[in-house]
Amino acid sequence: MRKMSYDITVFNDKVQNTIYQLQSLGETILNLMVNLFKGYKAAADKEFVSYIRLKKYEYNERGAIDTDKLLTNAENQYMEMI
Repeated sequence: MRKMSYDITVFNDKVQNTIYQLQSLGETILNLMVNLFKGYKAAADKEFVSYIRLKKYEYNERGAIDTDKLLTNAENQYMEMI
């Protein structure tokens, strides 16, 4: 996250590119959600990090969020904040 200047859009693009590259090789990604949450929690904005904590709670309690939804929600929140 630091390498991307805490830019969620750049972070998401990097994540999506990595996912596509791995899928094209027939690979699966273990612990993707765990690592996404870790990456987002490294953001500099405390309000954004609080939002991500709520999404993690939602994921842990109800499993109501998947990778695509998390990427989209994080992007939307980030765009709203800037």
